[in-house]
Amino acid sequence: MSMKYDRSVIAVRSFLIGILLAGSVVSLAQTSVTNEAFITPPTTVIDPIPSNNQDAETNPVVPFAPGLVTNKSLTSNADEDGSGNVTLGDTLTYTLTVTNTGNVTLTGVTLVDSLIATLNCVPAQPATLDPAGQLTCTGEYVVQPGDVTAGQIVNTATGDSDQTGPDNDQVTTPVFGPDVSVSKAANPASGSSVTAGQTISYTLTAVISDAPLTAALDLSDTLDADLTFGSVTNAG
Repeated sequence: MSMKYDRSVIAVRSFLIGILLAGSVVSLAQTSVTNEAFITPPTTVIDPIPSNNQDAETNPVVPFAPGLVTNKSLTSNADEDGSGNVTLGDTLTYTLTVTNTGNVTLTGVTLVDSLIATLNCVPAQPATLDPAGQLTCTGEYVVQPGDVTAGQIVNTATGDSDQTGPDNDQVTTPVFGPDVSVSKAANPASGSSVTAGQTISYTLTAVISDAPLTAALDLSDTLDADLTFGSVTNAG
């Protein structure tokens, strides 16, 4: 008795020939990695479709590219004197951010500030950041007399990690000094006729606006050669 077999019902076995471990053979110089599989049938078997006896898989190699970017900004001014400007004694709040701009995880990520010793950071530093992750810190600085003299505050934030070099961002904040104006009035008023021996009273007024003084203010008056000094009263 003869038997016929329908080729379509013959089971096909699949075998796992091998596993390519991630990172085990990839070189940084490669742009892609290709893994080829081959099968050779026994010599006693005539393979009707030899073209399917091999297959290959190719994967592009993305090179490691660590990177970070630091950003700093002035986010608020307590404006203790209510001037509306940055002036002596104002408390400034700065926000510092470092971002992982690369494609690998960064470890030992830190942020430091050239003027602010204590920073409040989330997450705590040194931090570990996945790609696109951020470390954000805030800190306060009180405007000093030297800043008023300089007319500005130059402040630098520096971010760094184990995988990258440092990256800086600098913020320059204008600082306003006081506006001092002086006025003088006479009694009798300027332009009035006076006689020899008559007493003339002069009132000098100094007005300080926009910012507090950084030092004592000297107010002086030069008398005409025809005038004799009498007395001075400080109105406070």
